[in-house]
Amino acid sequence: MIRRAALVAAATLALAACAEPPTGGPEVAAAPAPATRFEAGGGEVREVDLTGDLAERTRGVWVGAFRPYDPGAERYTGPVAGTARLTLEPRGETQAAGRMEWRPVEGALPPQEATGALTVTGHVMLFNAHFVAFEQDGVTFLEADMMAPDGRFHRLRLVRQEAA
Repeated sequence: MIRRAALVAAATLALAACAEPPTGGPEVAAAPAPATRFEAGGGEVREVDLTGDLAERTRGVWVGAFRPYDPGAERYTGPVAGTARLTLEPRGETQAAGRMEWRPVEGALPPQEATGALTVTGHVMLFNAHFVAFEQDGVTFLEADMMAPDGRFHRLRLVRQEAA
């Protein structure tokens, strides 16, 4: 019982570290609470209904931390690796153009540009990822498990910085 409590406490601290983006630069977003779909800690997580004017509700600049992630095992494989900046611009009612800029703590990754789909359920399909809007403790954020240009998977949590 004590061992389980210690593991839960350690996991909560590790997840809190994930939610904190690296310091520096004017575009570091306020971090969402530490828990999302598969994690313990933080407040209740709920998927945000983005129906209605989906293009307008997703338009803008979204910024946040990314961390190495193994989607098959549903677990992190390392600490926060940097910040990402996603700029979404609607292209009609069912498409959006996106530009992802990767700002790793170490090294460099090229930006990616893509056109994707805006689904009627409020999800955004861009690049090789399925972005979903979640809300937790009053913070709305986009989350995705995405392959970066270096071929490694990362979990991203992006908070809207500004409307485009």
